[in-house]
Amino acid sequence: MLGTALFVIFSSGVIALLLQGLEMDRLAEEEAIAAQYASEGIEALRSVKNQSFALLSTTPSAGIDRVGAGGTWAVSGVSTSYGKYVRTVSIAPVARDGSGTIVASGGTLDSLSRKITSTVVWPVTSARTNTISYTSYLTDWKKPLVPRRGMLVYADGGTTTDAMRYRLLDGDAGTWSAVSSVADIDGATTNRVARAMSLFASSTRNEKILLSRHSNGTTQYIYGQVWDGNSWSDVQLLANWNNNTFLDAQNFDGTYLANGDFLAVVSDNTTTPKSRVWNGTSWSGQVSLRALSGIPSIVTLRARPGTSEAMAAFFDQASDTRTEYFSGGAYQTASWTLHGAHATAAPSTAFHRVDFVWSAIDPLRGALVYADGTTDRGITTKVFTANGSGGGAWSAAANAPNQGVGSTRLGPSAVVASPASAIFLSCDKDTQNDIYCFRADATPTWTTPTNNILTTTSSTGAERSFHIAYESASGDGLAVVSDNTSIPKLRKYTAATNAFDASATSLPALSGVARAIRLVPSVGSDEILLVMADANRRVSTQLWDGSAPVGSGALGFTTHGTSGVSATAMWFDFAWDNL
Repeated sequence: MLGTALFVIFSSGVIALLLQGLEMDRLAEEEAIAAQYASEGIEALRSVKNQSFALLSTTPSAGIDRVGAGGTWAVSGVSTSYGKYVRTVSIAPVARDGSGTIVASGGTLDSLSRKITSTVVWPVTSARTNTISYTSYLTDWKKPLVPRRGMLVYADGGTTTDAMRYRLLDGDAGTWSAVSSVADIDGATTNRVARAMSLFASSTRNEKILLSRHSNGTTQYIYGQVWDGNSWSDVQLLANWNNNTFLDAQNFDGTYLANGDFLAVVSDNTTTPKSRVWNGTSWSGQVSLRALSGIPSIVTLRARPGTSEAMAAFFDQASDTRTEYFSGGAYQTASWTLHGAHATAAPSTAFHRVDFVWSAIDPLRGALVYADGTTDRGITTKVFTANGSGGGAWSAAANAPNQGVGSTRLGPSAVVASPASAIFLSCDKDTQNDIYCFRADATPTWTTPTNNILTTTSSTGAERSFHIAYESASGDGLAVVSDNTSIPKLRKYTAATNAFDASATSLPALSGVARAIRLVPSVGSDEILLVMADANRRVSTQLWDGSAPVGSGALGFTTHGTSGVSATAMWFDFAWDNL
């Protein structure tokens, strides 16, 4: 009996040691697997950075996985699961002190750096989980050390000439360059008045492209021209037609693709939009897209982040909203896919009633906002989910809460994407001159922010007398609106509470009633340039520094051109350098 007892005691100890060893081996194996997933998360974020540093938008928790036929890494969702292992990644802004050392608090934001963390969690027992986390820093080393530069373009010929001007902003020096002229579109002094302008900055070369639409009273023209870092050249006629209607419509747009090419889509007053490509050396021939139901009066074009695919959205003179998707393939008609009509009715065809934006943290998804019907219904949205192979599918439509009653109708709209989550913020001006804002997620589902009615007395024209933008680092937003006075009003949007400030901040007075407004955020920082035109056809700028409007100097309130063409047209634009 004693021998048996001793054997049991001895064997139990041995078995316990064996089981403990097996448990340690299991934990070591699991830790090795988890470490591989965590390390893979860091390398995957490096791959995303190599696609485009702009894809590293601030997010506290997201998933990262391969998408599409090519297996490209992309940030999306809230986590990625591999059996019992769950990986999340975070992307955070970086601040440095005066010596350039990274600091946890205080310091100055470094818009060219990101802190990345990859964390893997897995269950060990029903009551215990283990965690492995790796952290690293990524830098956009291709960027120059002075990213706070940009260009303002604007019409300055009044209603009689085609004069267009530009000024260069040096944010670090706090200066604007002297006023200079862009290229003459036709090489002669004519009355081809500049009615609308859009400016685009390349991320692969020191280059910008200006698209502009002109009218001489009987014929309209759309031109493109190229800034090579020193001068303007390569003026290209993109479209022309004999017609003098829809003069203030934005019936053209463009976007830089990931391959470095610039894609322009324009209306030539037919139902078939046309495209051309600038490849850094020359303009391509014209390519037709698919025919729409009506002649486009509004065109919005956005490249999917990190790819050469692009979404084009159209609002046409038949009151239809349609979209076409460019697959990223050859520049030919077959590379475009026309989607079914999203809407076939709108209160009128005179407003900027369609907009589209890609998510900043989920490059496979984008949100379309548009008018759907002639009643007091608010904004309608759909979310497009790309398949990573040149196509994708639309979600069902979701309507924001109705706004107003009786004769109230939806007017011009805008949508922007949060840099910190898969959230979209959209605002519109209705025909009663109220400006409403709503928030939608990627489902899409709408919510109503606190203080979402920004004004009930906006300017009375068809212009977009408001605009919204997100601060790229903080994830909070900004809105500037006209309340039909010469003093534009600013409201901060706090993402965490889904609320606009209860009271507005007054900006310096313009020379007349504030009319057309555009906000241009600087990628990687919280700075936003406010560009505002007034009823006297003057354009002014002011920099939002992330905390307040700059109060003095060139970055403060500055008036530029004084001879725009119309109080309701977008005859101006600004683009930050993107290289």
